[in-house]
Amino acid sequence: MKGTLSMNLNDLSSCSTMTKSPVWGVMDVLQWKLTPEKWGGGVGYIQKFKDSWVIHNRQIIKFAAAEFKLPAELLTGVCWIEVGGDPNFIDSVDLRSGPLTGAARNMLTGI
Repeated sequence: MKGTLSMNLNDLSSCSTMTKSPVWGVMDVLQWKLTPEKWGGGVGYIQKFKDSWVIHNRQIIKFAAAEFKLPAELLTGVCWIEVGGDPNFIDSVDLRSGPLTGAARNMLTGI
């Protein structure tokens, strides 16, 4: 396919360095939650981040949608919903080693 992004879907470790995607950090959470909208914070702040992230990654989204035979609009919507919110470092926190016990731990670990 002409203009198609070529990448190995089994090894996506290079994605973040390859695309230099916008990064959502602690300062962004503070701007979003604590700064009034009239000063650039609030819902408009996170929506602008989500929009810019999706625009920046549109080629990868289109490629993945075609590869897995999904509507590009569906995958774009899922990406828009999922990006932002928690700072990126939260994804690396291992919840299984936390203070959860019983049913809550079993739900997270799949046991």
